Amino acid sequence: MNTIPERFVLSSALYNILHHHAQDTYGYVNNQNLTQTIMDFKSKEPNEILNDLYEQILLTLK
Repeated sequence: MNTIPERFVLSSALYNILHHHAQDTYGYVNNQNLTQTIMDFKSKEPNEILNDLYEQILLTLK
């Protein structure tokens, strides 16, 4: 897995999409529901590069 600096991961469009989706789904965002949102997206994603990015975001949240 390649790593991208945390400041870029957390300011990425992908992170913002996930954050907004968690907000829409749960009504608020915390690490638990953001993690669940990422896991849901990750489980449906066939693209290896995006899966890698999801994994990096998860590592940043821990």
